[in-house]
Amino acid sequence: YESLYTSATEDMATYYKEFTTTDSFLTIGASGEQVVNAINAGAKTIDVYDSNKLCRHALFLRLAAIQALSLEEFMQYYKTFDPFLFVKIADYLPEEELMYWGTLYSMYGKDNLMGGHMLEKLLFTYKRLDDELIRKINPYLNPENFDKLKSSINSVTINYLDTDLYGLPKHIEGKSYDVINLSNIYEYLNYSNDVRFKHARKYHKFVTQELMPHLNQNGTIMVSYLYAWNDELDKD
Repeated sequence: YESLYTSATEDMATYYKEFTTTDSFLTIGASGEQVVNAINAGAKTIDVYDSNKLCRHALFLRLAAIQALSLEEFMQYYKTFDPFLFVKIADYLPEEELMYWGTLYSMYGKDNLMGGHMLEKLLFTYKRLDDELIRKINPYLNPENFDKLKSSINSVTINYLDTDLYGLPKHIEGKSYDVINLSNIYEYLNYSNDVRFKHARKYHKFVTQELMPHLNQNGTIMVSYLYAWNDELDKD
């Protein structure tokens, strides 16, 4: 169990364009925006995996919020987690998720903004990006795309897998995908003071031997991404 992101931090407006066929996805759960952008890209079936068990709750909250709220309300909700906006979202949550989120709001103040503040303080602790950047990196937040998502979410089959990366093979046996999205998992597997060649070699071997055989013809696997910084951007 780890903290949750209110938004993704990767440029999906850029790298999702590299996926030439998009009917079936295997993607990390993370903030849930990787999944939503997969739906926006035309996915019909999505297998979602994450080692953080709370990501399941975060994903279905996001899907329900898209269906229940206007785009501006949606952006506002992920700033405040306003209990009054949650009342609208609740009607679109699966029973298990309604119990989870409804219980939290009941515990921390369902009738005032303090309840939303407590949710953010306890769960969504990672820094939130500026609205302008969030909209820029997320194709689904284009107003036209957002409106289309409301009706398309229910037509997509989403299978959630409670597993980390190296536990995936036993969950996806016999399956194949047009897209496998590994986001920046490699960064977490080979991180900080524990950066070692053996971690990189293990990851490379796993990707090529365990995951690539699950790609459909013309399928794409997104192995990792890098950030590029320059002084002018850093000033802003």
